Amino acid sequence: MGKYIRINLAAAAELRISFLMQVGGMIINNVSFVVVWLLFFNAFGTINGWSGKEVIGLQGFLALTFGIAFAFFNGSRDLELFINNGTFDSILLTPKNLYLRILTVTATTSAIGDMIFGILLSGIYAYMAHLSLTQVLLLVSLVPPVATILINFALITSCIGFYMPDSAQLSQDAFEIIFGPSMYPSGMYQGIVRFAFLVVIPSIAVGGLPVEAVANLDIFKVGIVWVLAVAWFLIALFVLRRGVRRYESANLTGARV
Repeated sequence: MGKYIRINLAAAAELRISFLMQVGGMIINNVSFVVVWLLFFNAFGTINGWSGKEVIGLQGFLALTFGIAFAFFNGSRDLELFINNGTFDSILLTPKNLYLRILTVTATTSAIGDMIFGILLSGIYAYMAHLSLTQVLLLVSLVPPVATILINFALITSCIGFYMPDSAQLSQDAFEIIFGPSMYPSGMYQGIVRFAFLVVIPSIAVGGLPVEAVANLDIFKVGIVWVLAVAWFLIALFVLRRGVRRYESANLTGARV
């Protein structure tokens, strides 16, 4: 895994100008989104306990986990492309764990910009919210389970390719079902909607819930995030295995580099 990740990052950084532009462009994009939210809260006040400070924490944490997930494990989002263009054959032939090989086969350059931005913004949030050392450590401890949820949900949506040809756009749209709502303050979601975005589609689990858990030192919410991470990991393994059984070789000829 480590070798594949290093190779992917080295390949992405080979074209330095393009690499820097993608990283810098993603940081600028994320900054603009935070500014819009700050203007919103300045005009309308709080939303069920959420203010501009909490949104800074949300956007920072989400950018950090998204960056880690797809700067190193972007294969979970590209699986449909591998299936469609026939390169999945070569992945199946490697004598390594199939799940880990799929995750590490590609990297996303722009996700490195998300990761850098997330670290900086999370530091700003920790300063603004006067987080204690315990809260900071709790925030860091939530990065692995949230990244796990993102990676495995992306893998599940990519498995659509085993059942439908040319479904790259559908897979991307399906992933946005979880990621889109996660970028909004979880205070907006109440009642049955909150339950749906937590259990059925874990949008709140990857965004608002970790911020709420850290702010209130709520160990119960931390436990929910970890349980969901394990659950979505197991679901992804099940869906992947079922999908591989349906896979038929593309039988494409030509050199593969």
